[in-house]
Amino acid sequence: MIDAGSISVVLDALRPERAAFLAVLERLGPADWVRATECPAYTVKGVATHVLGDDLSLLSRQRDAAENGLMQLAAELPGTDFRTLLDTFNDRWVAAARFLSTDLVVELLRLTGEWTAAYYDAVDPAAPGEPVGFFGARGHSSPFWHAIAREYVERWVHHSQIRRALGLGSLADAPFLKVGIGVA
Repeated sequence: MIDAGSISVVLDALRPERAAFLAVLERLGPADWVRATECPAYTVKGVATHVLGDDLSLLSRQRDAAENGLMQLAAELPGTDFRTLLDTFNDRWVAAARFLSTDLVVELLRLTGEWTAAYYDAVDPAAPGEPVGFFGARGHSSPFWHAIAREYVERWVHHSQIRRALGLGSLADAPFLKVGIGVA
């Protein structure tokens, strides 16, 4: 099981996972980018831009201490349940990012992946951070290693969704899978 003392295993996997993800995206043709995925509303490009949105969101709120976009949306839509807020936030981002070229999406994912890895390398994994529901924390601070582990799992899931849409199967390379199993 991953914890504050062993989170380095996840940190060590962030850059190689992103490199593997980019390697898949860089070889896609136009027809591949518009393939349907198991996320009914998202094509391959939609899932890729969702990952980009996740990177930008976490960098803004965690690294730069900007106001959480989900909280901004909650103020706009009072009384909305968390799942609907999250889906709406993600859907709005993916819709807004549709105009981005696939080359730009790949280049931005390269940058945000590096920025995220560098930030997580520098942060104290035991320091208090945002609540991470993935680990059951609701309404109170979680240690940063929770956020790091959650982000890795989310990246692995979305990377695998794109791979499956392309007929490549899930990201099952041993180093990536072992980390995900350790987090879950």
